[in-house]
Parts: sequence; structure tokens; C-alpha cells
Amino acid sequence: MTEDFIINMLTLNAFTYQKFGDEQYKEAYTNWMYKLQNFKGFDSIEEACDYYLAQGEMQGDKLTAEI
Repeated sequence: MTEDFIINMLTLNAFTYQKFGDEQYKEAYTNWMYKLQNFKGFDSIEEACDYYLAQGEMQGDKLTAEI
């Protein structure tokens, strides 16, 4: 399992939960966030969330630069 895979699963479950609202996607998102925390060795889930959000911002910057 790679970091990219974990980030993609987080994104997929977040969007799916927003669209359909099923609790299973919310639970899956939480589980993937804990996997990211363990994978990166963060001390808290908050650090993992901050890292995930920063990755999204960097992706947005890359897409904007390509346009």
C-alpha cells in the first residue's frame, strides 16, 4: 500500500459520503485516515488530517500552474 493509494481512498470516500451520505463511507474515511497516520508515523489523527489537507492544496496549486 502506498501513500498515493491511501490519499486516493480518503478522497474517494469523502466525496462518496458527501454525495450519498451513507455512514459506511464516513467510517471508511476514518479508517483510511488512521492508516495514513500509521503509514506516515504521525503522533495524532490531527497531524494526519493536516497532512491530507496540505496534499490537496499542493495538488490544487499544481493544477492551477498547468492551466
